[in-house]
Amino acid sequence: MILVFKTLTRFKMRKKDIEFMRKGYKGKDSSRLALGLIKPKSKVLSAGCGPGRELEFLKKINCDVVAIDHDKEMIELSQEIEPRAKYVLGEIYEYEKPDSFDYIVCLFNTLDYLRSEKEVIMFLRKSYDNLKRGGKLIITIGPKNWNLRRFFRAFFSFKYNRIGAQSYKKIMSWFGNLAFKINKVRIGDELLVVARK
Repeated sequence: MILVFKTLTRFKMRKKDIEFMRKGYKGKDSSRLALGLIKPKSKVLSAGCGPGRELEFLKKINCDVVAIDHDKEMIELSQEIEPRAKYVLGEIYEYEKPDSFDYIVCLFNTLDYLRSEKEVIMFLRKSYDNLKRGGKLIITIGPKNWNLRRFFRAFFSFKYNRIGAQSYKKIMSWFGNLAFKINKVRIGDELLVVARK
């Protein structure tokens, strides 16, 4: 039963992601707007790339893309969608490549998948170190319990505990004493954070 559910979920996700990419990135959701902030020919780290919804767009604007995810199946799915990116299987809060990236994108509520506030803070610190001077960390995240689907996804997750959705105030507190210059804007129910080194 679980195998059937997992297979159906993967098929639906692939179909949904491909349809999403074909629409382009001119919509109003925060992740599409976030991608519009990235300059062509930049070096970009996609932190928690998942099925790779953003990667095809980034390659189309001639970005050098490194994509990291902790889930081997997500990496494989992403490679089907965009085989030209470089892939790393690992945790986003452990990845180290100091002063390497113009942009680090963490889209589609990826931070919700981290297991603790400590991991989120580790990710933000590593991101600061991994960015070139003037580089930008771009995050999209929804507010606490912004919809029922996210609530059930977090509640019934059997793989591991996840940090789940947080309040805007809590999200901003994670940046703590890091020297990022932060701009944020609400887009519908989501928060778009652009943190510049």
